[in-house]
Amino acid sequence: MNAQDSLPLIPRQVLFGNPDRAMAKVSPDGTRLGYLAPVDGVLNVWVGPADDPDAAQPVTRDADRGIRYYEWAYTNRHILYIQDIGGDENWCLYSADLESGEVADLTPLEGVQARIQGVSHRHPEEIIIGLNDRVAELHDLYRLNLKTGERELLQENFGAASFLLDDDYQVRLALRVTPDGGSELLQPDAEGEWKPVLTIGMEDMLTTQPIGFDASGKTLYMTDSRGRDTAALVSLDRESGASTLLAAHARVDAGDTLIHPVSKTVQAVAFTL
Repeated sequence: MNAQDSLPLIPRQVLFGNPDRAMAKVSPDGTRLGYLAPVDGVLNVWVGPADDPDAAQPVTRDADRGIRYYEWAYTNRHILYIQDIGGDENWCLYSADLESGEVADLTPLEGVQARIQGVSHRHPEEIIIGLNDRVAELHDLYRLNLKTGERELLQENFGAASFLLDDDYQVRLALRVTPDGGSELLQPDAEGEWKPVLTIGMEDMLTTQPIGFDASGKTLYMTDSRGRDTAALVSLDRESGASTLLAAHARVDAGDTLIHPVSKTVQAVAFTL
């Protein structure tokens, strides 16, 4: 018998059970704190005062699969989350109203998958969602009113893997996979035709990605590993194409980036050593 044989097994609950609390997020106005925590063994969204997390109460009522993802709307009164039925991955988008207590299904469409694509402080009562209601493989972008549930087509998907919007919900860039295993960034010209503006080879596809725009919309933040050993955080001037190095590490790729939600300035970037 070696020393390992005498060590106790790690309980399955520790490895696979629900976290006590996860995904803590402060409301846009800074007054409330949301997080995921179990209710009768099922993960739900809890919300309480930002300065007193122990006073939080559950604001969703899922009793089956649990909630894994949520967002604050800029109304500061709506929690947005997605949930499917029985693991079919046809995610519906729900809104929990913190004032009325009402939970509404904003995308009651059978066999359709919804995605949250954008929230903006400039349009607090509207969000951008993706729906594959036209073609199952493609998510078109819709502008959705949180109060009325009305939606309006914003951008039909022509084959893009994703789109990048600014705070005014203008669709500025598209990312499309190329036949050689790489990808390309496209932007619309004056006639609305989408033209490639940046090509990413197969070897850099997973580590070269757009992140978002600055407040002016003239500068694009992205991770970029082209011509480098590791992915760096850079800013790209959209008019001149000039790239400015913001942060890099010789041994590891740039990870999560913290960008101010209003000023759109980079505040931090993570490197996991």
